[in-house]
Amino acid sequence: MPAESNEEAVKVLEPQLKKIGDDPAQAVAIPTLLHFLAAAYEGMGRHEDAAAAYTQLLKRLEASLPPGSAWIHDTMTKLAAVYHAMGRKDDEAKITAELKAMDGAGAK
Repeated sequence: MPAESNEEAVKVLEPQLKKIGDDPAQAVAIPTLLHFLAAAYEGMGRHEDAAAAYTQLLKRLEASLPPGSAWIHDTMTKLAAVYHAMGRKDDEAKITAELKAMDGAGAK
């Protein structure tokens, strides 16, 4: 996605997330918005913001989806990539180990 598109996405998504807050009626919309916001931050090179958004998304997904779901796995993979880009090798290794454990549990 071009940088301008990421910037436009952030301009739309940030206020929308603030507007809906933690409204339980938006239980599906909030994770979706966080997913796109994190991706936009990542595309802009705003890795700290991307990590924060992916972390917030992961907490919501883990609270509402079964362990090992595809969306949790995908979010963890993206968070590990952001940690890698930030040079946070310990955090990246922790997420990677959790992913391997999830993959191993699914293979049984």
